[in-house]
Amino acid sequence: MEEITLIQDLAVLTATAGTAGIVAHYLRIPLLLSYILSGMLIGPHCHFFPSIRDTGTIEELSELGVVLLMFYIGLEFNLEKLSRAIGPSFLAIAFQTAAMLFLGQMLAPLLGFGGVGGLFLGGLLCVSSTMIAVSMIRSKNAMDRNYAQLAIGMLILDDMVAILMLVVLSGIGLTGYFQWEAVWKVTFLVGIFVAMVFFIGRLLAARIAKVLDRIGSPELLIVMSIGFLLVIVNLAARLHFSSELGAFLAGSVLSQSVIAEKIEHMSEPIRYIFCSAFLVSIGMLIEPSYLAEHWFLILCMTGIILLTMVSVCWFGLFLAGEESRSAFFAAICKSQIGEFSFIIASLGMSYGVADSRLMSLAVSISIGSILLSTLLNQHSEEVYQKISQKIPRSVRSLGEFYQRLRQRAQMEFRRNELLQLLKKPLLQTGIMFLLLIGSLSVSSYLSHRIHQKSFPLLQEHIGLWSMGLWIVAACISMPVFAGIVRNLRQIISLLFQRLTAEITLNERGQKVRRALEAFVSGLALLLFGGAFLATASPYLPGGVSLLVFLALCSVLCAFAWKQLLQINNRMEVLFLKSFNQELKHQEATERQRILEKIQTRHPWEVEMETFTLPHSSIHIGESIRELEIRRLTGVSIVAITRSGYTSYQLDPKDILFPNDQLLLLGEKKQIEAAKALLLQRESMVPRRSGESLELEQLLVDAQHPFVGKTIGDTQLREQHGINIVGIQRRGSHIITPDVSTPLESNDILLLAGPKSVLEKMVAAEPKLFA
Repeated sequence: MEEITLIQDLAVLTATAGTAGIVAHYLRIPLLLSYILSGMLIGPHCHFFPSIRDTGTIEELSELGVVLLMFYIGLEFNLEKLSRAIGPSFLAIAFQTAAMLFLGQMLAPLLGFGGVGGLFLGGLLCVSSTMIAVSMIRSKNAMDRNYAQLAIGMLILDDMVAILMLVVLSGIGLTGYFQWEAVWKVTFLVGIFVAMVFFIGRLLAARIAKVLDRIGSPELLIVMSIGFLLVIVNLAARLHFSSELGAFLAGSVLSQSVIAEKIEHMSEPIRYIFCSAFLVSIGMLIEPSYLAEHWFLILCMTGIILLTMVSVCWFGLFLAGEESRSAFFAAICKSQIGEFSFIIASLGMSYGVADSRLMSLAVSISIGSILLSTLLNQHSEEVYQKISQKIPRSVRSLGEFYQRLRQRAQMEFRRNELLQLLKKPLLQTGIMFLLLIGSLSVSSYLSHRIHQKSFPLLQEHIGLWSMGLWIVAACISMPVFAGIVRNLRQIISLLFQRLTAEITLNERGQKVRRALEAFVSGLALLLFGGAFLATASPYLPGGVSLLVFLALCSVLCAFAWKQLLQINNRMEVLFLKSFNQELKHQEATERQRILEKIQTRHPWEVEMETFTLPHSSIHIGESIRELEIRRLTGVSIVAITRSGYTSYQLDPKDILFPNDQLLLLGEKKQIEAAKALLLQRESMVPRRSGESLELEQLLVDAQHPFVGKTIGDTQLREQHGINIVGIQRRGSHIITPDVSTPLESNDILLLAGPKSVLEKMVAAEPKLFA
């Protein structure tokens, strides 16, 4: 009978939602609102239509809609774009959280709640609805717009705020006071979870994606991807994190892989069904009688909350340097409260700090804010124009002055070479520290499960199995630890190089400087060791296992330090290799998109073809402008791929090198003429004498003298006639870098120069050349 009830409930849900969607289309009402209103009609508080019998099951199924939506967002995730949006989003979320908590405290006495009840009211107002916000963005086909990236950045931080709110408010509900220790602990654990899932997932995703793509089975692809999603979501739930955060990470791990687009396309029908179920379940919570009785209070509170949320988010994004229009649109997208607010309201009721009115208010304000924000989103451009016209000229001038001042400060920061050089090792050190603690926490968890006899096959010799586990943990952790130590030494070395760069030191002064640098490095390592032990102590084993773990770590540090550094470098190379494979797929997709766009705009037949420039071409060493390929043949060079690095933003001054892959755009006859031009040899056209030009790749390891220097400082061009024409850095590619570009550890340089000079360099340092 349970199966029949579920089928009947799904039939009522889908039929009602579909009918409401058709009516909404003809009445020009947003589809999102039609789903919510249909949920009210079939909910337990209305008796005009057949109602849902098992609302709990429908609510559980609707959670899959949120999970699949965040997975979809993760699949479209762009690390570079999101990293730019997280900074401004952080400031906006900080302002919003402070404003909503303050507003909750101000409104609590008017509603009959105490001080703690006011905190719960402010807490539920802090968290927006991810599903509603993303649905509003998708309704305008704006997922690739700047304001959408800002909104998604705020929603991701919103999830983290929601997790912190649950921890903090639980502590306050039990003890009556705020627990800072719990906040820092949860924030740190979230960081570990994100770093572990993203790093390990990225290492494995590229290989799994290639296998699935080679098999080519749509059924296996969707089963594996959904299975992977649910595993990560379940892991997040077990660690008491939000399922939305886990789903987003699962999608981001697979983003830009060769199977990402296929997963998006194949999972759409499933996502549509469960997303509509979520919106219908929101409507089922509406109590028409409560709305009719307290409509004025709900309307006033909704208006105040919506106005405050839009204003503070808009202001925060503007202060962070975002364009005013994009900031306003992003603020509108998240100006509603949603599913997590209901959890906070039920938590307050369970601790007895508020009565059932808190839940009724949360549901009513959520519905009101969703309705108003959806309508506001539909007319966001008109609203923005009216507001901007009424802003006083003095306020507008002040804003323009602030933006110029902020841009000037940002330019000065970017010009500071020391800060730019320190940014990478500091970031790497932080990520490695999270990975190190994460590996120890996983080992501690598995050891605890072994001692609880959770694994039947390991019930005999539990002590030996636990000791073996910590031996494996030491072998995994020590390469990460070695990388942290290397980065700390590099940071200290860079600081001393910059601080003493303009000071002339004699031989004795050099010795003093080296001794001081060694002392500071030792002090930094000592401080790091203390911080590490203080953080890792809850996860370290006890007894004999601890002695074995520490002894093995000491032996590896003493006798295998170079090997540990090599393993750490190999890990970084594998991580970057997965990025490179994704970039190649992304480049092929970008080429196809450009071709389709051009063929759509122009009725004549236009083709794109890749041509590899041979060593014998007379045009090697010429710039694109000197080649005059467009004037002579009518063909345009759309992109250049050089040693795997593709650049679509070409400069007429860019030089052509052997084996460059030129992406030619034109009609078929024009492309043939361009190929004939590029194939011209010395025998066909007089050429200036000179040695042939070659390309080589050089790895700048941590001990290389180029680390910390700019391209100009290396004197390669002046002393050897060699140009650095490309840099591979952390998965990104810098084509024709400027002479002021600083070089960092693990950079791969693309060198172009005379063949004899490059051969000498390869002979001198063969291990550093690819």
